[in-house]
Amino acid sequence: MQGSLPVPDHKASFEPEQLCQMVRDIRRTEVALWDGQKRTQPSEWNTRTAAIQQIIASRDIVCGELFSADNLGTARAGSGESPFHIWDLYGEKTLRGYEKESPISRE
Repeated sequence: MQGSLPVPDHKASFEPEQLCQMVRDIRRTEVALWDGQKRTQPSEWNTRTAAIQQIIASRDIVCGELFSADNLGTARAGSGESPFHIWDLYGEKTLRGYEKESPISRE
């Protein structure tokens, strides 16, 4: 096929090599545009782990005391309870004592 023939649809025609190049270019464009989904990259895992927060005792807590904003806080790099649950803990009675800065876990 030649795109230079005087027939109207020939101007939109491609030679096989041109079609392959166009498809390659489209695929590269799709990759470059990205799908919009944020994913943790392998190089970010160590940073992500270090940045994870946990609930901790902001002061010594005795057994039977109620959890509150006065005795709970958050700190980085731990495996304790997620700070998303801190509101659920408020008002709960502790079943054991906690030392200052120790991680809080659901009992």
